[in-house]
Amino acid sequence: MRQRYTYIRNWEQMPVTLSPDEVALLMNKTVRTVRKWAREGTIPALKVGNSWVFSKNEIRKLVEGGVTDEKSA
Repeated sequence: MRQRYTYIRNWEQMPVTLSPDEVALLMNKTVRTVRKWAREGTIPALKVGNSWVFSKNEIRKLVEGGVTDEKSA
């Protein structure tokens, strides 16, 4: 979990877009859950080809404010 806290302390150094792996790490969820949430629209994401892309700013809001749909976890 040390890496997760390193990411959170360095939001400004992170890229503008995040991968499902990075979002899962930040949210302490599985990649599968993150992709499911993206498909369902629970978290904001954009599908580019076969990959999901997440906005750093939108994910930051969710991490700092908490995800409201815990039943999907």
